[in-house]
Amino acid sequence: MHIKVKKQSYFLALMNNPTLAAGSFHNKDMGEFNNQRLIELQNNYKKAKTRYNQNSFLLSIALFLGLKNKTYNLALKLEQEHKEMMSRLRNIDIFESELAYLLISGIISFEECKQLGFNSDHVRNLLEQYKKQIENSCVEYDYYEKTGTTSVQTENGKLLILPYAPSGVSKKIKEKRA
Repeated sequence: MHIKVKKQSYFLALMNNPTLAAGSFHNKDMGEFNNQRLIELQNNYKKAKTRYNQNSFLLSIALFLGLKNKTYNLALKLEQEHKEMMSRLRNIDIFESELAYLLISGIISFEECKQLGFNSDHVRNLLEQYKKQIENSCVEYDYYEKTGTTSVQTENGKLLILPYAPSGVSKKIKEKRA
């Protein structure tokens, strides 16, 4: 059985839901979307990633030395650092998604983007990246009923057998059986 599942991302949600887009930009100043803000977000992510890597290294040393009480505390700290790092990465994704949406929808022009400090190549790459997201907004799975396995085609064109059934596939299988 061939199953198509829509990808979930903030950018695609903005593109498909005008109410969400209007609410997202209701109280925002367009000057807020400048290159300095993106650099600040990227620096925050790099700092969080560095802290995560340092704690990961310390945890591996504590595990090697068999320091049980230190291991537990470092593992908790590592989990907090991981959450922080992923939060910072999500902030970058939200910023870039909103900027791409503003460009694609025509709210901000390419020239205005340059005035906000963005490099032309960076803006082109950003637009290409998000246009690819629009073009590839679905993931296609093949579910083999006889074996109960699910596979997905990779970008290289190879079939990858998954050790699990994604939630979208499970939902479609339940709908078919009902």
